[in-house]
Amino acid sequence: MRILANLFMWMFLADGCLSVIDELLAYNSGVHGLLGVRTLVAFSVVVLAIIVYGAMFFDRRLPKLILLPQSLFAIWGMTGLWPLSFFILSDNLGVMIAGLQVSLGLLPFFVLRGEGRGLLLRPERFFGRGFSVGNLLLGVAGTLFVVPLLLVSFAGAGTVEAINNATAGFMRVDARGISMQERVYRRGDKTVRLVAMIHVGDQSYYDQLAASVAAPHTLVLAEGVSDRGGLLTAAYSYDRVASLLGLSTQRQMPMKGRLIDPDELRGKGEKGNSQGPDILRADVDLSDFDPRTVEFLNMLGRDVFSSDDLASGLRTYNAWINRNMDQERYARLMDDILTRRNRTVLDYLGQALDKYDVIVIPWGALHMRGIEEGVLARGFRLRKTEQRMSVDFSVLLKKASD
Repeated sequence: MRILANLFMWMFLADGCLSVIDELLAYNSGVHGLLGVRTLVAFSVVVLAIIVYGAMFFDRRLPKLILLPQSLFAIWGMTGLWPLSFFILSDNLGVMIAGLQVSLGLLPFFVLRGEGRGLLLRPERFFGRGFSVGNLLLGVAGTLFVVPLLLVSFAGAGTVEAINNATAGFMRVDARGISMQERVYRRGDKTVRLVAMIHVGDQSYYDQLAASVAAPHTLVLAEGVSDRGGLLTAAYSYDRVASLLGLSTQRQMPMKGRLIDPDELRGKGEKGNSQGPDILRADVDLSDFDPRTVEFLNMLGRDVFSSDDLASGLRTYNAWINRNMDQERYARLMDDILTRRNRTVLDYLGQALDKYDVIVIPWGALHMRGIEEGVLARGFRLRKTEQRMSVDFSVLLKKASD
């Protein structure tokens, strides 16, 4: 057990030092060059941490003052130290966390040096009886306190990571609020701006975004499914949610420009509007969807968006999902709502590049992964990113307290 504990302490310190070097290199170059080695070492440290954590409560001779903070830090590190990473809003967070690990890794230097034993656990520390019922009970009691905290941390980190993966990083949630990212891509003299949108947000967010696209020779490929056949039987509105939170809806964005149709886009003529932006609804019609998708949308509008009792509406929604939704139907739903619509806007993008210098695509964050892949496949390269706060939590709290 002594050898295992010594191995863990040195691996923990080595992992911290490697992380500091990698974070500093990434801060200057933007590339984590040591990520592969770092991941392998970190995995080994976590495995050792779990073993050492359990061993401490079966062998009271292991120094908890050193091993307990190190093992808990390593296990907690699997969550990215959430919620600490949620509240510390700094570009240097990675360096700070790695530096903290190095500091904990140096604990043996201070603790064991005072005992005259250097940086390793010596054999003489392990004389005598190791097992103690009191020590085991203390470990069990401590674990009963620690495990729920770790579960909350894993749940929080998992939620943040799920949002990040689903939106390809275009949506970010932290202690300040919800921010949406814009990415600017260029290919020669052509520019494509992908702007992640949210249905409900601060009015200032929509105002800033609308002002940023008010330029000549610009085309806005707008999101919005049409319903020429009147298939939608229930109204969709985020007004109630926005009013409850003191926010605005996306349709309140003061977008000004000349509305054009697909024929105008394909027709010959001047390259764009010299007076300001053109706006084209670059989306599908509801009739393009599978009938089962239309059925789902009508249920959602009727039982959730139009319901006077939201809780009752959500219960009805869950019951409908349990009765009707299977894997095949879910795949079709996602293909209609995401993939089909992404293909449509990318088709319009290909046509628009012949007539416009700048194309802006302000679509929902969940669409951005697929649209970005299509933009990159056309030879565009990322040149700039910008974050915009769409929902400020401090403003929400202030409005709630008024």
